[in-house]
Amino acid sequence: MRKPLFRVLACVMAVVFPASVVLADTATAMITPMGNVAVNGSPVLQSTSVFPGDKIVTSANSTASITGRGLSLLVPGNSVLVMSDKDVELDCGSALVNASNGMGARLSNIRLAPRDSNARFEIRQEQGGFRVLAHDGVLNVTNGSVPSLQPGQTMFAAAGCAADPASDQRNGAPIPAAGTNIGAAVLLGVAIAGGLAALVYFTTRTSMSASR
Repeated sequence: MRKPLFRVLACVMAVVFPASVVLADTATAMITPMGNVAVNGSPVLQSTSVFPGDKIVTSANSTASITGRGLSLLVPGNSVLVMSDKDVELDCGSALVNASNGMGARLSNIRLAPRDSNARFEIRQEQGGFRVLAHDGVLNVTNGSVPSLQPGQTMFAAAGCAADPASDQRNGAPIPAAGTNIGAAVLLGVAIAGGLAALVYFTTRTSMSASR
């Protein structure tokens, strides 16, 4: 009886396991929400995978951390972006981007990508468009006002917020606002991380004391 059962389980694992590997490989990145964050109109309460075509919206006073192969982002509140295979397209709001291995970011028809191995840059929505600031590494700019940005250089990309307010309201998502402060988002993320670390520390100490 054990051999037939073993063969059945082996066949099931042979089918299920490769399928799970394929599904895992199709994910573009992992998103970790801090506050009110939605993917395709549905609230995200914990870390989850995001896929090409997924639309991510952050509410006011919220932050999303996105990490994938060759791309990591910190996205503050009032932002809208869409994931793709090689890039992330920022429709509204702001983002702090660290890109490598050919990955990059898009603002409408403008593409931003590292010239060399990696680059770290910031995108902020302003009145009438977006401000791009290069922090580390040379940033190649396609279809922009300049061909590239050296660390410390900045450029302005004229573009409107691509979000559809009526559609966002139907999906229960917030309507983005310009001028989101990335520094405040960083501080919010640090504060939340610090609070979680303190909670783990005191919980561990309490458990150790109780065991004694």
